[in-house]
This record gives sequence, structure tokens and C-alpha cells, in this order.
Amino acid sequence: FGTLYAANTVVFGSRRDAEQIRVTMRQVHSRVSGPGYRALDPELLLWVNATLLGTAVQFYERLIGPLAAEERDEFVRDARVVGEVFGCPLDAQPADWAEFDAYWNQMTASLVVDDTARRVARSLLTGQGLPLHPLWRPTLHLTRAVTAATLPARIREGYRLAWRPVDRAAAAVTLSVSAAMLRRIPARWRQLGPELLRAPEPSPRDGAAAA
Repeated sequence: FGTLYAANTVVFGSRRDAEQIRVTMRQVHSRVSGPGYRALDPELLLWVNATLLGTAVQFYERLIGPLAAEERDEFVRDARVVGEVFGCPLDAQPADWAEFDAYWNQMTASLVVDDTARRVARSLLTGQGLPLHPLWRPTLHLTRAVTAATLPARIREGYRLAWRPVDRAAAAVTLSVSAAMLRRIPARWRQLGPELLRAPEPSPRDGAAAA
């Protein structure tokens, strides 16, 4: 949630908000490192930002409707701003959807799911540490099913996610019901979160004062 909030704040908030996110992200990432790993590595930041963009586009098109070519390019332009604030230089990022798609396909083809990745995924998708865990089981089952449905088959198999007929049915029903509900909600309500973050337009008086 924190990463999505930061990304939306960068896109829709003020320059002051974006700068605060830049400082905070750098402070947090500077403390995350290990053997052969550094969270401030631009290549890693590029991939993390790409997963946000790729997932956002996939779910928007599954649940709301197809995006035009220029809308996908606009998604990429906004994501470039987010990536730059997070610490990835603009010239290291895809410039449009065609470049992003090529990068995405190259990266997903090279991914290797090892034991560490499976352990982390299992912890997240089984809700380890959640209070009142039995009450979460139905939701967690649907979460695992939708996750399995939206991953490439090779990656799904690498994570050893269940993909039985019951899982396929659960994912299909969840996505279909979500799409039906979202399409009935007026766009202004679907966009309430970004609108609350949107920086106010400067008034003519503000411009005159600045001058």
C-alpha cells in the first residue's frame, strides 16, 4: 500500500509532495542492502516500477476496458516520473509503451523463481501473521487464485501456485464480479483517491504574486 500511495502522490500531488516522497524513499531504501543487493540500484528500481505499471495496465484492461495506444503511452510517461523520484534516471527508463513492452517481455522471460521467492510468496499469500487468521481464509484463497490467474504460466508454475479447476473458477468469478461492479461505479468515484491527492491548480493571483 505504501508504494502505491507514494506513486499516486508523485503523479497527482504537488511538487512539494513529490520531493517529500523522494527524500523518504531514499532514506528507506538506503537501509535496505545485503550480499549482492542494494535497494538503490537503478536497475532494481526500474524493475519494481515496471511491475507497478504492468500490473496497473493489466488490471485496468481486465476490469474496466482496453486502453488506446496514446493512453498506454501516457501511463508510461507518468511511470517515468515516479521512477525518477524513486531514484531511477529518466534515460534508463522506457520512453513509451513499445519500449516498455519490449523491456517487460525480456525481463519476464529471464525471471527465475527460487526457494527464497517461493518462501516470501507463500508467506504473503497464506497471510502468515494476520490476526484472526481463520477469518481471512476465504479472502486469501481468492487472492491466491487471482494471483495465479494473472501470472504467466511459467512463473505460476515456478511459484507452485495451485491452478486446479476450482482455482480457475474462483479467479474467473472474482474478476468478473469485480469488473461488473467497477463498471457500474461512475468514473468520478473510481478516481476519488487520486482526486484527493491532486494538487490544486494555481490561481492567477498566485502567478501574479510569484512574479
